[in-house]
Amino acid sequence: MKLIGRILKPHGIKGEVKVLLINERIRMWGEKSVVIGRRGREERNFVIEGIISEENHPVLKFKGVSDRNQALLLKGFELYFPEEDSIIGYGLWHRGERIGKVKKIMEIPMNYVLIIEKKNGEEFLLPFALCSVQEGKIIAEIPEGIEEI
Repeated sequence: MKLIGRILKPHGIKGEVKVLLINERIRMWGEKSVVIGRRGREERNFVIEGIISEENHPVLKFKGVSDRNQALLLKGFELYFPEEDSIIGYGLWHRGERIGKVKKIMEIPMNYVLIIEKKNGEEFLLPFALCSVQEGKIIAEIPEGIEEI
């Protein structure tokens, strides 16, 4: 994974956070982009809802973070963009059942799509925004019918 920055502190009262920018790549991304946050052994996905450019310290708004107290809990997370080989082979779990593995990652504008190989060898596409990376596996709440697309 490619390190892009570190969350420094909350910004304002609506859940935004100020980020120390380490890689300019974040400026090419926008709303609905997925980044992976790591702090110690903790790892979670963040979906970007907005970016306010402020020199080397952009302010980000993440989905599900709606107030200053929630933003304060994110202080110290390092933010990464997933690299193609970082989660290849991880098992995909849905509601406690392993249903397949990540075969490939496809980059599309402003997001990633996982190509999932099911146990029977069939493949389907899954937006990375629906996934969470946890301890060497992918956890997803897979919408009904997505496997047929």
